[in-house]
Amino acid sequence: MFDPAAVNHISKDFYAANTAKAFAEDDIRVAFSSEGTIGKLALVGADVEGICFDFTRRISG
Repeated sequence: MFDPAAVNHISKDFYAANTAKAFAEDDIRVAFSSEGTIGKLALVGADVEGICFDFTRRISG
């Protein structure tokens, strides 16, 4: 379950500069380590806005 209290906030300028990493509803996000292992999966809901860091990949919904 998504915990909004556990996120780091970013500036609007940073968000605008990184829109290629933005969430979209029904995306599936896959986390992986720098060692090549696959970790947790997340299905993005309509109520979530943000961007991902580099250790995730997007599977479009």
